[in-house]
Amino acid sequence: MTAIKADKGKVMDYINRLDNYEGSELAAIAQEDQYQLYDEALCIYKKFGETVEAVKVLLYKLNNIRGAQEYAEKTNTPEVWTEVGKAQLDQNMLKESIESFIKAQNPSMYMAVINIAQTQECYEELVQFLLMARETQKQKVIDEELIYAFARCGDKHLGDIESFISDPNQADLLKVGERCFESKVFLAAKILFTRVGNNQKLAQVYVMLKDYVAAYEAAKKANIPKVWKAVCFTCVRAKEFKTASLCGL
Repeated sequence: MTAIKADKGKVMDYINRLDNYEGSELAAIAQEDQYQLYDEALCIYKKFGETVEAVKVLLYKLNNIRGAQEYAEKTNTPEVWTEVGKAQLDQNMLKESIESFIKAQNPSMYMAVINIAQTQECYEELVQFLLMARETQKQKVIDEELIYAFARCGDKHLGDIESFISDPNQADLLKVGERCFESKVFLAAKILFTRVGNNQKLAQVYVMLKDYVAAYEAAKKANIPKVWKAVCFTCVRAKEFKTASLCGL
């Protein structure tokens, strides 16, 4: 193999012309660190149609992620797109990795995608990934993260939230509503608290939305002293004396 390494041109010529050899075995040897015949290994894998091994050489031996993406576009198989998506995710190329996973129709890395998407606040892309994931994965976390991602995308997705929670789903809507409240996406929180009928939480949301009459009505339905107090004193501070008087102040 040392002699072969010395004349790489001849090696590549042999690879292209000859067929009667064990491609996988030779390629595995060629890409060993002591030989570093990575281009030759890539050529062998391509010649013998071993697309996954070929893209791994591009990604992890040649560090050519752009070339790997081009190869994935050419071969267009789920297995190759999956390898590219994993490598992109490892490099925090979230948008690109989501595109790759969607092309692969592979949601298996959903927890890593969710974590990185939240760190980078890439919620539009996360929505697309989770919609794909939900087609095959019936997981509570996927449904909850999809609702939260809708909420973080802005008011344009409020209708999507309403539509989603009206259909069967695995999500803990109260839990997601509380996350939305903490993240100050109050309109989404209102939709979720309304759905679960939690008037205590609704009163808090209406206060934040400065809808004091609705806050009073929700507090009245909840009929919890601390909720009454919170709504009433908020109304006083906001100089909503008419509403505050309804509370007994």
